[in-house]
Amino acid sequence: MAINKTGARRIRVDGIEYLWKIRRQPTYAQEEGATPLTVAVQSADREGCILVIRLPEKHPGSWMSSTPFAVKPSLIAGSIRKARAAGWQSRVPGAPFVFSPDR
Repeated sequence: MAINKTGARRIRVDGIEYLWKIRRQPTYAQEEGATPLTVAVQSADREGCILVIRLPEKHPGSWMSSTPFAVKPSLIAGSIRKARAAGWQSRVPGAPFVFSPDR
């Protein structure tokens, strides 16, 4: 399974290029804050394992949030580095690697 290129953003971390994407509209559970904001990351050539970053924030499109949370490239880059240190290998095929960074 690969991340759809439409709406995906590119980021280069330590010389490796990735695509990352946030779901355009929050799910119902994300609207209520029952499930975390998730960001999908994959190598730019769309091969290998997808990284799913689970952030303890509400989706930026949630109408229930009083102050929207901005997902910045620096947060994504830091999360990618931490996930690699925790064992994520972007070029090795397999099930999605779910990672929750402690910010």
